[in-house]
Amino acid sequence: MKPRGRVFAPIWCATSLLFLLAVHLTRPAIILALATASASGSARPTVVVTGATGRVGSRLVRALLREDAPNVDVVALVRDAAKARSMFALPSASPGDDEGEEGTAPLPPSLSVLEADYGDASAVEAALAEAAEKCGGGESSPLRLFLACGNVPNQPQLELNVARAACDRGADFCVKLSTASPLLEDGSESTTHGKKKEGSMGYGHSAVEAVLRKELSDRGMKAAILRPNIFMQQIADPGLFGLDDLRDSDQASHPFAERGVSMIDCEDVAACAAAMLSGDANTKPAETFGGKVFDLTGPEAVELGNGSVFEQALSSVRPRPVRIEPCTVSDRLEACGIPPGPGSDSLHSFLDTIGSYSDVTDTVPTLLGRPARSARDFILDNSVPFLPRKFTRLVGTRRSESFREAARVAEASLDDEIEALAEDEILIRVRAAGVNGGADTFDCTRAAEDARDFPLGHEGAGIVVAAGKGAERFRPGDVAVFVGSGGYGEYIKVKERMCARGDLSPDASPEELAALRISALTALVDGAGGAGEHGRD
Repeated sequence: MKPRGRVFAPIWCATSLLFLLAVHLTRPAIILALATASASGSARPTVVVTGATGRVGSRLVRALLREDAPNVDVVALVRDAAKARSMFALPSASPGDDEGEEGTAPLPPSLSVLEADYGDASAVEAALAEAAEKCGGGESSPLRLFLACGNVPNQPQLELNVARAACDRGADFCVKLSTASPLLEDGSESTTHGKKKEGSMGYGHSAVEAVLRKELSDRGMKAAILRPNIFMQQIADPGLFGLDDLRDSDQASHPFAERGVSMIDCEDVAACAAAMLSGDANTKPAETFGGKVFDLTGPEAVELGNGSVFEQALSSVRPRPVRIEPCTVSDRLEACGIPPGPGSDSLHSFLDTIGSYSDVTDTVPTLLGRPARSARDFILDNSVPFLPRKFTRLVGTRRSESFREAARVAEASLDDEIEALAEDEILIRVRAAGVNGGADTFDCTRAAEDARDFPLGHEGAGIVVAAGKGAERFRPGDVAVFVGSGGYGEYIKVKERMCARGDLSPDASPEELAALRISALTALVDGAGGAGEHGRD
């Protein structure tokens, strides 16, 4: 028999020749396809973010760098590079990772930090030139800008220095963070010609918008204007809008207590900006969004008091129900130490105008494909600023044969508990605690001779109000069923691994959930025949 290889050799040779001929004939098409794919792959827009360490800018940077976001390169243009590097540094470096400048932690690969004083036009121009060089320019790698600056007297100069420099370097699209439309349209702060008075709360934004619409648009840089209502984060911060009194009391006053305001979460504002800025070169955001104004609001107009969802959400994360009482704008300004005068008049008009902005738009769900975040969800996710400074818990004062004699109510610092929260711990507002006579008694009778003020209580259920950076199963707002020392307290800090999710039994009350751990297991063992039969279970 002849070897099989010799039988198929002619066929193999003929097939090879046909394949080589096909490759030769289609070679131009293959080269063209590879070139097209290469060009498409290199189309990475560069987004320059001003105000990158601020409320919205910092969230935008993180949104643009998320793994599920389209590929873009981000340049954080800031006045303090060290602060930005610290804010955006990778949480941990892997072996072989390059260190950042001066030995600092490395930044994400798609992020660069450039430093410039926005008031120094030449420094801004140099920074934008470097940013443009990074992206290469042109339609395949366009330059885009997020424009935001604080409400300072020279805001127009600062923002326009950046905007003009970006336009000079070929930027074709800009997202400008402005302010709520009613502040720009409020006649009480306008001149007889309908323009905003210099120094009024809307003046800076109005002046910048005018230049973007005409001068820079004519030069090829189209702008989308974001006009958000007041941020929910401003209610959480101390100061003019904040609820500072709740740190030491269950009652506070606010001019928005009985005035519905469609406030918005900064996360949603940043997400809207990211949706506009993050598309690849083929998306042409200048054509889709350029020249348009987007009014951004939350999903509903919310009063801070009057039994509102806001007040109810606050009460759910605190030991006792809270009450937000109404006050006048004048009273609020006086409480913040702002005396009557020209500055006070401007703030008075500002608060009155914002306090009447109850309109709700569909811009956020239209851009993001999901509802805007509610005030309730915001509080549950960001409850720490609204928590009291101190809380109470039951502690054992000393070793004793009597639980009653050893136990007492003690005050503790909640601020200290939060500051000391480990990466794998969560802080829970205890809604119900399980009573375990045996374990509680043992805590006192078997305590060390020198033990003082040791926590009592071993199980319970409640709402997570803070979570360590390493917590993976729980986030603020979740219901947790826990085992840990300190259950007889208004708050407890416990290891995440010692908790079970309460939403596994969504219809169960806090009291029922609290009984699911030690008490339920004890009953289960007893009902099955007692510890004598199941002592090893």
